[in-house]
Amino acid sequence: MQFGRRKDYPKAKENRHELSKEELDELKDAQRKFRENWPEYDRARRELKIALTKQFNTIYASDVNSLHSWGQLCQILEIVPVPETLQSRREAVKDTHVNLVDLVDTRSTSQRVRVFRTELHLSIYTKATDRFFPKRSAYAGGLLLFLLRNIMYPDRSKTRHCSGR
Repeated sequence: MQFGRRKDYPKAKENRHELSKEELDELKDAQRKFRENWPEYDRARRELKIALTKQFNTIYASDVNSLHSWGQLCQILEIVPVPETLQSRREAVKDTHVNLVDLVDTRSTSQRVRVFRTELHLSIYTKATDRFFPKRSAYAGGLLLFLLRNIMYPDRSKTRHCSGR
């Protein structure tokens, strides 16, 4: 609900710094409902974070030493040719910046995963689309932890970026 739009309050006074009794009552009611529903929202948000993490682990596995898992990531991220060794696959993926929610969703949407040139570009996209992956989770495996980036405060000094995939 949005407050303060003139058309929503036909009885509102001309001075917008003064609320009519109806506006004040409506605002108090909305605040009460918000406080009452906050625990439900908070619980749903926690459950979503857990579900995203578990889904990532189901799709991509969590074993940081799995050649197959790293190869699967290389294919999804269109790293061509897929490197042959575990270390070279890790390095290739390490040089990419990808939204992890998009990475999870690609299985159901069949959309290409967008790879960003820098952590800063990824950060801008993530904030603009509000597609945040939980940074801390008890269910996060090694592979997932390896892929997490600093979205809120990206390192602007790093010049390392992936090729223009």
